[in-house]
Amino acid sequence: MANTRNKAIRGQDVTLSIQYYGTDGLPTNTDSTPEVTIKDLQGTTVIGPTSSGVLRVDTGLYQYTYSVPKLADKGNWTDSWSASVLGVSVLNVFQFLVVDESSATAGTIRLGDDVAFDFSE
Repeated sequence: MANTRNKAIRGQDVTLSIQYYGTDGLPTNTDSTPEVTIKDLQGTTVIGPTSSGVLRVDTGLYQYTYSVPKLADKGNWTDSWSASVLGVSVLNVFQFLVVDESSATAGTIRLGDDVAFDFSE
């Protein structure tokens, strides 16, 4: 299973994606390939800004695969995307969570699930 923003495991690749839309609400391509910038926990730029490696995988949908360093600091990193859509400059900022593989195991309870609590002694 590919690593995503929820779990970017140290020493593995994470796929970062962005979807652009036009004024009509439909997916639309950017005027040119978007540039991505990746910053670590301290706000230090580790990649970019660059459009090298940014792939268009569908209409308006772009992806960048980042190799998370094995010794990367755990926590929320930032990926910023800069592009122009129909002549309008846009900047989108997202976060992805860098974790150890051992802390990335899937649980059985998800947000919105009913959880049975036993308050007896």
